Amino acid sequence: MRVLRPSISLLLAAVMGGANAVVSALPGPPTRPEQEHLRWKGRSITLSVSSSVVQPNPNFKPDSDVIGAIRRSVDAWQAAAGLDIQIEFTDKQSVSPSGGAGDGISILTIAQTPDNVLLFSKDPKGGSAKTRVFYNKKGNVTEADIVLNPFEQFSTDGAFGTFDLEATIKHEIGHLLGLHHSAVLGSVMSDSIPRNDASGGERINSDLAACDVAAIRELYGAPDDDADCCSSIAGKLNIDRGARDLRVWAEETDTGRVVGQAKVAADGSFRIGGLTAGSYTVNWQRTDTDGKSVGLLSTVKISKNETRTLSERNPATRSTVSLELIGSSERLGDSAYHARGGREYTILVGGRQLNANSCSIEFSSPLIMLRPGSVVTEQFEDGMTALRFSLSTDEKLQPGAYTVYVTSGASRSALIGSIRVN
Repeated sequence: MRVLRPSISLLLAAVMGGANAVVSALPGPPTRPEQEHLRWKGRSITLSVSSSVVQPNPNFKPDSDVIGAIRRSVDAWQAAAGLDIQIEFTDKQSVSPSGGAGDGISILTIAQTPDNVLLFSKDPKGGSAKTRVFYNKKGNVTEADIVLNPFEQFSTDGAFGTFDLEATIKHEIGHLLGLHHSAVLGSVMSDSIPRNDASGGERINSDLAACDVAAIRELYGAPDDDADCCSSIAGKLNIDRGARDLRVWAEETDTGRVVGQAKVAADGSFRIGGLTAGSYTVNWQRTDTDGKSVGLLSTVKISKNETRTLSERNPATRSTVSLELIGSSERLGDSAYHARGGREYTILVGGRQLNANSCSIEFSSPLIMLRPGSVVTEQFEDGMTALRFSLSTDEKLQPGAYTVYVTSGASRSALIGSIRVN
C-alpha cells in the first residue's frame, strides 16, 4: 500500500510582545487565540517574487509557465475576495529568520540558501512548499514568506512525478492570506497535495473550490459586484469528551457540492461563513480511537447576509466503519480523486471495517452514480481494508468537490469533498 503523506504545511512566526517563535500550526488546531483568524489589516498586499523563481532553474521542468502560474494564482484569490495583490520582483533569496519580526517583505523563493533549506531539513522530500507567516498580537499578518522546496521538481503541464506549480503556489498564497488547512480533500487548501498522477484520475485541478472561495470571503468579504454574498451558518455543539477533531461542513442541498467547512472550537462553537444565499445540508464529523464518524446536523435555507444559528443535539454517535483514504489502482492516498463529468472511473476507498457485503456507498451528488454489483473488498497493510467500485459521472455534474459516504447498519463515515470534478 502506498499512502501519500501531507505535502504542504504552514509555519507561523508569532510576534507577541517582542518575543517571536515559530510553531508548526498546521495540520491541527491553532495554538493561540490570535491564530484563529489571521488576515492582513488592509486589502492591498505585495508579493515579491525572487529572481531564483523567474530565472532558469533546474527545479522547473523546461518550458514551464512559471510567471503564468504565479499570476493565475494571484488572480484567483483576488477575484474571490476583491483583493489587490501586487506582484513585484526582487533579488532577495531567503525566508526571514524565525527569531525576529521579519523584514516586512513577503517573498516567493526556491533558492537553496541555508535558511530556506532549514525549513525542509527534517524531510527534504516531504513536501512541495512551506510558508512562514508573521503576525502581530491583533492577528494581523505583517509578512508571509513562501519557500518552494528546492529539492523537488515542479511543472505546469502535469508531468508525471512532479508537483503542479500552480496548485502549489495557489495553496501557499492561501496561507499568505491567513487561511488554515481545510478538511475538504478537493479544496486548494487541503493539507495534502500529491505529485501529478499520484492518486490516479484526471489531471490535478488547481482552481479554487467553492469552499476555498467561502473561506477567503469569511476573512475579507466578497467583491463589491457580488450581490449574493455573504451569509453564514453558526452554532454551538455539546462536545462528547471522547471526540477529537470535530468539524462541520455544508453541502448544497440540490447539487451536493461542498461549499464550506469549519473546525469546531473547544467550547463547541462553529461558523461557516462566506456563503451565498441558498439551501444547505450541514453535517458533522468526529474522530475517535476507532476512526471517523459522521452525521447530519440540519438542512437550512439562508438568505443574503443572514447568519443562521443551529442548536442541535450532541454528535455523540460513533461509527464502527471509518473512511480514511482514496485512490485508484493499487494506491491509496489522503488527497482528492480528480474526475470529470460524463466519464466512468474505478476508485478505491480505504479505512477500517470496510466490507462489500455489509457496506453501502453513496455520494453527496445524485449525478455521481455507483455501478451496481461493482463493489469488492480488498485487504491492505496495517489492517486496512478497501472497497473497490466503479462509478459514472453525469455530464451535467458541476465543477466542485463532492463527498463519498459509506454506511454499515447504523454506522456512517465519509471522505469530505474527496471527489474533485474538473
